[in-house]
Amino acid sequence: MAPLSHFSPRKLLLWPSSRFLAINGVLAAFVLVAHGGALLVSAQQAHPDAEEIRRLAQLSVPLSALVISGSLLAWLRPSVKAIVLRVQAIAGLLLALYLALWAVQLLLGSELPPHFVWTPGFLTAIVYYVAVLFTAHLAGARLPDDRRYLIPGLAALVAAALDVSVLIKALQ
Repeated sequence: MAPLSHFSPRKLLLWPSSRFLAINGVLAAFVLVAHGGALLVSAQQAHPDAEEIRRLAQLSVPLSALVISGSLLAWLRPSVKAIVLRVQAIAGLLLALYLALWAVQLLLGSELPPHFVWTPGFLTAIVYYVAVLFTAHLAGARLPDDRRYLIPGLAALVAAALDVSVLIKALQ
């Protein structure tokens, strides 16, 4: 197992663009398969969460396809890498905000939905990665180094607090 220092903002912000593109494409492919598959299953048979699955998939499936095609385009035409990574950073930021707001909504609601499952650490990992991507390709150039490294760490702390809070609520 890699030491945690391998995942420090100082190291991740130095990753080459091609690594970010590959990770973004792979993550989007997982989302496309998971949400697209759930959409197909819910369309073919009655499911209590069918409406929620359709609503989520209407957004996630096209965005995943956009991220995958953007990564492929950037691999084929390296001149568009910077633009593609900026667009992917914005899409990732929207995803992280959506997930964080969903966690807040779960915390403020009276009870969790039936069959609710929470994967501790998932929200934190996604928010941390998106903060690194955002810092590396959108906001980072405008900030001094000492502040640049703070953005992913602060984002992860906020996400971890939400992550643990939802887990505690789910366990009660």
